[in-house]
Amino acid sequence: MKSLIIFGLIIITAAACGKDTSFQQGDFANAYKQTQEATGESDNPLDQMMKRTYMNYLKNKTYSSEGITVKNNVFKDSSITVNSVVYESDDYLITGLLAEPLVASPLPTQKYPGIVICHGYYPAESYFQGQGTLETMKVMAREGYVVLMTDYRGYFKSEGKNKIDYLGEFVDCMNAVWALRKYPNVNPENT
Repeated sequence: MKSLIIFGLIIITAAACGKDTSFQQGDFANAYKQTQEATGESDNPLDQMMKRTYMNYLKNKTYSSEGITVKNNVFKDSSITVNSVVYESDDYLITGLLAEPLVASPLPTQKYPGIVICHGYYPAESYFQGQGTLETMKVMAREGYVVLMTDYRGYFKSEGKNKIDYLGEFVDCMNAVWALRKYPNVNPENT
């Protein structure tokens, strides 16, 4: 596995916003329009220009992190451990969970591949750490992966607030990849 894996997408649908999403099979134009209305998206040229500006910013941004700091254990059994962790993203400390195998890797010099899970949308005020991802993390750790799930800025105990829709969350996920690559049990070439 030589490629970066970011598991999970931030998806906003009209249904999540409480809009009627019923449509006939093949009526994708109507579904797209309903999603635009529910999320406030538009075909306005200024809106489109702003999206391109954000995309260029994200594409050209330099991502980095000093690494992961383990805070405390939240789960442990005979094969895996899950710890509460923090890492830096821009000028913020971002919280997350890190699941890893307890057994030694097959070869003493071999490290585990790393995976970053970026959770889907949850309202920040009702979000709890590991929501919707904890069991997936445990399964992946039992299969021999070190798995980092980020809480994003403004979620759980992470610092900061996301001022532009999802821009900060994307940055937090990318910086999580760089932080995970520096973790001692992770093969940075396989993360």
